[in-house]
Amino acid sequence: MDSTQQARVLGRTFGLEEVAPGARIGLDLALDSTAGGRDLRIETGADALAQDLKVALLTPLGGDVLHRRFGFEGLTALTRGGGARLSEELLRLATMRVIAADSRIAAVLNVRVVRDDPGRRLWRIVVQARTVTDQVIDVTWEEVGSDG
Repeated sequence: MDSTQQARVLGRTFGLEEVAPGARIGLDLALDSTAGGRDLRIETGADALAQDLKVALLTPLGGDVLHRRFGFEGLTALTRGGGARLSEELLRLATMRVIAADSRIAAVLNVRVVRDDPGRRLWRIVVQARTVTDQVIDVTWEEVGSDG
């Protein structure tokens, strides 16, 4: 399948970048330098899908007033008691729900919740999924949690 067909099936979207890299305060439209100045970055195909999934993981469930079922409910796992292992499993399940709900995903292959530093309440979520175009994509969400 060529890139035009992939863009048609998997989508096109404006590119996003972190507002302040490492600050965890959100995303903004990405601009690229061109011969005529600056222009909006466009993501297509698997890159567009990966970005859309990351946006879904960054949006609290119900946070989009126009689409109340959109978003990630895994952050509720961080407010429940039960310890780190239960929080990790709830984050993993909530992530699987978000990824599997996208019609462009044929199968969720793997969801890993990794706690790199046991002394902090931060996790890294790594997702591998197969698209309807039979392409495998990887999405990583850094520093999920609360530390402070």
